[in-house]
Amino acid sequence: MGMVKCQYCLVKGDKTLMEKGLHKKGYLHKNCIKDFLENERKKKNEQEQRRELYGYLLSLHNAIEIPTRNLLRLKEIKENKKIEYSLILEAYKMSEEKIKWFISNVLDYKNDSEGINACITLMLKHGINPAFQERKNKAKQEMHQKEMYEVKTRADMSLGAAARTKVKDEMDISHLL
Repeated sequence: MGMVKCQYCLVKGDKTLMEKGLHKKGYLHKNCIKDFLENERKKKNEQEQRRELYGYLLSLHNAIEIPTRNLLRLKEIKENKKIEYSLILEAYKMSEEKIKWFISNVLDYKNDSEGINACITLMLKHGINPAFQERKNKAKQEMHQKEMYEVKTRADMSLGAAARTKVKDEMDISHLL
């Protein structure tokens, strides 16, 4: 039949051997569907994190719009340091007091590009490493709790001698039978 390009791997293939893509746009190889859906889920998650960070920045700087220059800087930070927008948001929240003091005392509540850029620098200087360490410690603690739960569950599930012995009960009449 016709040859069409896969939306994910961009390799041409026979249309009859491919599946309809997301929202009935384009086609996907059957072995590309899982990867394509995973990639779409990651993009959606990143977009949600970016939207949350943007909303926080708007409220923090009391602005109508964050300049594109500052958004590009945040994107570069994310890509260069290989971190998520959620970590940048945590870093902002950790250094929020210092940033608010800086906005009120140094910037005189100006929310221009240079002022926001200075606040990003403050966040990087005072918030990114503690936020990363806190996230790392949280993950370590969750893993430790999970291990403890598994050990406890495993110990409870083991059939020891106590489970095999018959419990003597004064109401038990099985010896008479």
